[in-house]
Amino acid sequence: GSTANGTIAVKSVMLKSVRINDVEIFNVEALIVPQAMEHALLGNSFLSRFSMVRHSDVMHLTKR
Repeated sequence: GSTANGTIAVKSVMLKSVRINDVEIFNVEALIVPQAMEHALLGNSFLSRFSMVRHSDVMHLTKR
């Protein structure tokens, strides 16, 4: 995969579901990186399932 720090080897997997609070999204493509990361990142395979609206410094996501 390509990152801000260059290219790294990744493993591609399909997650059966991802749940955040009361919202569950099914069949989400994910990449597993070999090194530990301080934070998990949500990519377009997850975020594209939402409408996004920004109000000042807060991003509101609504399931499509």
